[in-house]
Amino acid sequence: MTSLADHEQLGAFLDVHLGSGAALDELKYCRESLAVRQKVEDRGPHRAYEGDGHDLQEAGWGIVISTKSDPRILEQLAPLLELRKAAAGKRFKEISFQEGTAPRAFLLNRDEPAGTPNFDKTPYYLLIAGGPDKIPFEVQYHLAVERAVGRIAFDQLEDYGKYARAVVKAETRGALMPRKMGIFDVGDVEEGDQRLAVMRDHFLDPLREDFSRIARSWEVETVQDEEATRGALLEMLTGESPAGCLVIGAHGARKGDLDEQRRHQGAPECRDGAFDADSIPSDLRRQLVLLFSCFGAGTPEFDSFPKLGQEKDAEFLTLKPFIAHLPKTLLSRGALAFMGHVDRGWTYSFAWEKKNGDELPAATGFFDAFKKLMKGDRLGHAFRPLNRKCQAIGTELAEMMMDEMLLETTPGRLRHRNLLWVAYNNVRNFITLGDPAIYPLGRSSGRRVYRSG
Repeated sequence: MTSLADHEQLGAFLDVHLGSGAALDELKYCRESLAVRQKVEDRGPHRAYEGDGHDLQEAGWGIVISTKSDPRILEQLAPLLELRKAAAGKRFKEISFQEGTAPRAFLLNRDEPAGTPNFDKTPYYLLIAGGPDKIPFEVQYHLAVERAVGRIAFDQLEDYGKYARAVVKAETRGALMPRKMGIFDVGDVEEGDQRLAVMRDHFLDPLREDFSRIARSWEVETVQDEEATRGALLEMLTGESPAGCLVIGAHGARKGDLDEQRRHQGAPECRDGAFDADSIPSDLRRQLVLLFSCFGAGTPEFDSFPKLGQEKDAEFLTLKPFIAHLPKTLLSRGALAFMGHVDRGWTYSFAWEKKNGDELPAATGFFDAFKKLMKGDRLGHAFRPLNRKCQAIGTELAEMMMDEMLLETTPGRLRHRNLLWVAYNNVRNFITLGDPAIYPLGRSSGRRVYRSG
């Protein structure tokens, strides 16, 4: 057994040998959590959520909003809040976020050290209302370690109301998602650029095959290569037979001009140019859209992937972090949820590099998530396998950094550490925009629609 004094000595050692940075910050978080743990030990068990995600009275549902946000946002969201409060009962919470609070301090202030969730105070399902300039992306990442977390952020106040009414309509009137999986696969355009080819080989093609097997009542449509134009993408979203679940694999537009970033950054680059979100009409049919591209969900203030081991500051990306224009447009015009990357996207989400340079398939978390959706799970609970993958990579990264304190750093170890760092942030940065407690298949999705074999 170790005492708090022992951990103080270890903390001093780490301060000297690791220096500053995100990794040390996390280690300090673990150390400081010990003092809080004594306060919560006599309040009953604090453990990971083990339910099936359906019963909101068990899991809870909460909304997190900044004290600096327009209070009228909650008024616009009233229909959704009333729906969730009726379902969650005592575990419905409205949680205020004090601007400037560090991610780790937010939960510590709620008497919740790392690894000891208290769902009575901070529910399992959390919806963040507001952009990352009010509640940072890092808070969302931190909460998602133990919870199913989503976010909505709009430029126009009335769009919060539109989204709330769309969710309530979908869940109370039995409106169903179109039973069609769409895969929009742009493929590699530039010679020598194999990133989208890796995505196709290890994720998109296996997803199509797996989905066709487990959801036999669904139609699966693939548009790829030269056919993957802006018009074809719009047709998959809004045509006579739209995709209820649309997976997009493309490069994301990147803009240096700050004025253009908010309108165009992260938009999927089709074969004939970047997709224009403003071309989307206002009558989408409760779709779920997953975009695999750089900046597809949003852009942080600083690059999440600085080169470790080098004297280099993180690259400045924008004056103020923001949610991308495409997901905001989709959610304000009828779509129920969007999932995508903050910052650059990497292939480590679905392919892992071995020592000999070969690629090992690593998209199991996504496949498991789609199977859970087909079984009728709520969105945030279905995609929990991705959070477990993030934790597994983080554990290996922490072990690697501990090794560096004890062993001589070699080029091989440094390269492996850098790979783990990129992989960890890449999986962590894949976020949900929308209410994580929605049933993408409608309330009738409580029936089993998944078939094995």
